[in-house]
Amino acid sequence: MKSDAMWQKKLIDWLESCHTGDFLTGKHADVAEAQVATSGKNGYMDPTQTLPVPPPKQCKKSHTDSDRDECEGCEHEKQWGKDYASVVDDLLLRSNVHSCTRGTNKDGTRRKNKASASCTDNKWGKCKARFPRMTFVKTFIDETAVINLKKVEAWLNTITPLVTYIFHCNTDVTSLSSGTAIKGVVLYVSDYITKSTLKTHVIFDSIRSVFHKNSEMIGGTLPAKEKARRFMTKVANLLSAKAEMGAPMICMYLLGNPDHYTSHTFVPFYWQSYVSEVRQYFHQAEPDNGQPQKIALMRKNNRIFGLSPVYDYVHRPSELQHVTLFEWVRCYKREYMPTKKAKEADGEAEPSESVEEECEVEAEDIGDISIEEEVDDDTQIHSQRRSKNVLLFMKDHPLHKSHAVRFIRENSHRVPNFAGANLPRCDQGDREYYCCTMLALFKPWRNGGDLKGQDTSWDEAFSQHIFSKDENALMKNFNIRYECLDARDDYRAQLKKGSQDGFLGSWEPEADGADEPEKTLSDDPQTVAFDDIPGGLLSAGPRYTQQLKETDMINGILTSIGWTDPRPFEYNDQPEFQSFQPDRSISGHEWEKEVEKHKQMVLDEKKQA
Repeated sequence: MKSDAMWQKKLIDWLESCHTGDFLTGKHADVAEAQVATSGKNGYMDPTQTLPVPPPKQCKKSHTDSDRDECEGCEHEKQWGKDYASVVDDLLLRSNVHSCTRGTNKDGTRRKNKASASCTDNKWGKCKARFPRMTFVKTFIDETAVINLKKVEAWLNTITPLVTYIFHCNTDVTSLSSGTAIKGVVLYVSDYITKSTLKTHVIFDSIRSVFHKNSEMIGGTLPAKEKARRFMTKVANLLSAKAEMGAPMICMYLLGNPDHYTSHTFVPFYWQSYVSEVRQYFHQAEPDNGQPQKIALMRKNNRIFGLSPVYDYVHRPSELQHVTLFEWVRCYKREYMPTKKAKEADGEAEPSESVEEECEVEAEDIGDISIEEEVDDDTQIHSQRRSKNVLLFMKDHPLHKSHAVRFIRENSHRVPNFAGANLPRCDQGDREYYCCTMLALFKPWRNGGDLKGQDTSWDEAFSQHIFSKDENALMKNFNIRYECLDARDDYRAQLKKGSQDGFLGSWEPEADGADEPEKTLSDDPQTVAFDDIPGGLLSAGPRYTQQLKETDMINGILTSIGWTDPRPFEYNDQPEFQSFQPDRSISGHEWEKEVEKHKQMVLDEKKQA
């Protein structure tokens, strides 16, 4: 933290070498003036339309200072360095300088060839791209260990000059030095790689739009095979665009290659059904997001019974009495045990997992119910032999005679995938439901009474239970998703809060009525205030202005036709109306049949005529 510390100096030098928020050859006005002079010369080419020029080979001769000026190789290197800096500044001036009024006419309306939404189209009138940025004369580390990098240009985003030169286009390279920025990026990447597939109605709507747009081609004179080929190509292109799938991923599907590679196995874990089982012990109502438990129906000896994955944990072997639910999902699996006859006929056959997998799928599937039939023959009951990795369910389990529990040795690469609703958060929402969920995950139980007493709250039971170090780490990790969501919404919260002197950093605590006056940028001699905000930034946006015009137009129309005038009479002055009473009292289903019958009679009469 010392300003003269060597480590701090090296850190700042490295960060400044990686990226910058300024031009390389001067300030904005100087670069713009030089660009105007250069673009007027013969042979000038727009750098956004050209490819980068590679640097010349480095001169390996040993020179004195006087000889270096006369060396042709050294002169080429020096000239390329000057061209490099001027090209980077030209690219920045063309593509990296932000303007909130870009794409708008003088009256504030958007141009037809520009996007319809403005970056200031919000009720706060603030730029969505967070311009103007905070500026600093030099890089420094404040007393809270926050690194404020040197930045003179408030309307220029940060870049790495070498990356800008190589790509010859707009780039944005940012140092994620705060927790808020890092968590926002983590959520963005996670949502992008785990995005869900298209909804069914979106797929059919896309196919319908292709039909409408290509009606002439479908009704044309092309051969039917050519029409089908073109139509399917257009449908595939549209669906791939809507699903945001790139050509590489589509090729992976077509070539039969996997679309992802993982070192771990992710086990679906429908945690809500377990929490519901615990809460039902105390006859507690489910929260708003609670879903009714789904089970699979199985037939055995002409008897139908329900099967749920919850039964596996509740009726787990007595040897696993101490196992928590999280550890159970990660380390144990239910498997079908082969019968003696199957062993004799097939030799030492491997245990079949078909029944077990089908039961689990049906139990966790939404809506569907299947009935599996089992043969309960004493001659086919599996051996009661126990082994180190295979244990038997308790007798209360519906499948205790045909299935067993197997310990998975390679459990370090198995990760429970919490399916269904999101886990509750610890800092907001229903505290009792959160404590109940965490206890159900990390405290062994067979019913809700094992987790707390009848007169004890879930919060008290949660505070009294001693969680292990790993369990505390998992609970902390559960909340990272919500921290990332908060970080993503941090900018909106700052806008809503009405920060006038710039946007708060994630490290700054909110002012909760503190007596200490807030520190502004002008109080710090090392900072420079924002550039002047361009005109119209704080005024109403074009979309809001258009809404006001449409509202006034509709109001005028309704007023002119007398819609807003008071009614000439009161309802009480009207004669009383007698409610209709049918001569028969039948159910709604029977009334529907009557209506259908009379409707058919009318249709028959029309056919006769």
